[in-house]
Amino acid sequence: MADNRSIELKTRSQSEWEERFEFWSTPPSQTEQDRIERTVREITEAIRMSPRLSSRGVVTFPQGSYANRVNVRADSDVDVCCLYSGTVFHEKAPGMSDGDTGLIFPASYTYEEYKDDIEAALVARFGRSAVTRGKKAFDVHASGYFVDADVVACNEFRMYRGTGRYESGTALKREDTGVLVTGFPVQHRERGREKNDATSRRYRQQVRILKTLRNNMKRWGIGSANEVSSFGLESLFWNSPDRFFFSSDTHYGRLLLLIENSVKSLRENPTSLKEANGIKTLFGSHTDRLPMHYILFLEDLMRVIFYRG
Repeated sequence: MADNRSIELKTRSQSEWEERFEFWSTPPSQTEQDRIERTVREITEAIRMSPRLSSRGVVTFPQGSYANRVNVRADSDVDVCCLYSGTVFHEKAPGMSDGDTGLIFPASYTYEEYKDDIEAALVARFGRSAVTRGKKAFDVHASGYFVDADVVACNEFRMYRGTGRYESGTALKREDTGVLVTGFPVQHRERGREKNDATSRRYRQQVRILKTLRNNMKRWGIGSANEVSSFGLESLFWNSPDRFFFSSDTHYGRLLLLIENSVKSLRENPTSLKEANGIKTLFGSHTDRLPMHYILFLEDLMRVIFYRG
């Protein structure tokens, strides 16, 4: 729970909040967007110029907030996926055997070799001092014309529904635990675009407002903001029925109703909530996200907006 002293410093009238929400609901400036696009192009060129990777058909694309058009002002980094589909991670459906997948075992080009090759390509392009290897991603540090980038080496991931039927996504392997981290970036973009169209573009606006509030609450020292992820919050609003995006004529009114609905869903039936890709559940054994963390954050957020002393 937040310290009321920190909340009190942020007290504003409803009209003042509305003015800020209107600004926060819009995407970053064209200058910021240009720097992001320049960074993605430079990383793509790094992979293309790699002697070890150029012939492997690696596909490079942005994912996360920028790709889904919910990135916010003054927070302009970018997640870049380098996807190699020649080696496949998979999750079998009940009753399936490895033979039912049609895949060849073992892989001739391992994930570890692939990640080493991605690192070499990035260092050759940006320099050793600009590239930091993490447990999941490479941090490519910003210079004058670029933004910070998290670059992930991913293999294709197949979540089988049965023999010959699967959802295709991406997977990386954590270096510290060997655990697979899977995602569905294509489906994420498609589901987000559909939601935005169905809500007359209000979905992305409300997500940007929510994410900006979370960033500000972290700076204000409100601890619950550190326990929730940007993607988790986006997914909560993706799960909200479309009617809530039309429930008020103001950003302020819509935000309050969306928060109330999200808290209700988190309390009553969190296992029914999906990630914004529409495939994986938002909570469960595959993630460290906890419903209570999101409830506490949203309750603190309500106090920030409503605080009157």
